[in-house]
Amino acid sequence: MRIRVYEQHKGGNIILPESWFTTLNTVQRHASYAADVGSDSFYRVFELTDASPTGEQFVTAYSVLGGKVTEHKDVTIPTAHW
Repeated sequence: MRIRVYEQHKGGNIILPESWFTTLNTVQRHASYAADVGSDSFYRVFELTDASPTGEQFVTAYSVLGGKVTEHKDVTIPTAHW
C-alpha cells in the first residue's frame, strides 16, 4: 500500500515526503517521536488509489497532544487541532 501523510494542526497543512512512510507503523512511530519531543500534531493517513476520484482514500489519523498519541479513526479533524 502506498500512503500519503498530511500533518494538520492549527491551520497548517503539510504533505510529508512519501519516502518517510511505507506502512502505518512508520506513521505511528513518527507520531510517537513527535510526542516525545513535545510537539502537538495531527497526522492524517491516506492510501493512494485509483479507485477514488481524488486518488486518495482516508485510512486513519494519529492525534498528538500533550505528549500522548491517540489513533483517530474518523475522517474529521478534532477541535483541538483547529
